[in-house]
Amino acid sequence: MANIQIKERKIGELHPHPKNEGIYGDEDIEQLAQDIERSKWVKPLIVTPEGTIISGHRRWKAVSSLGWVTVPVEEQEFTDE
Repeated sequence: MANIQIKERKIGELHPHPKNEGIYGDEDIEQLAQDIERSKWVKPLIVTPEGTIISGHRRWKAVSSLGWVTVPVEEQEFTDE
């Protein structure tokens, strides 16, 4: 089993996967942002070491809208796009 490490990354270092918009469209994140603001917690995003978001696009948009500087991430290597 892989050793999962969660670390903080700057919001500005992260970017959505290019296929995200086509898969998910432009989803409303207002309720999610309210939930995160209330709880002060967000599930870590899954990103590549280069900062491409694989899972957590809506969470990234939500914390960005709340003005967070960093977000918890789990970095993973992927063999393909």
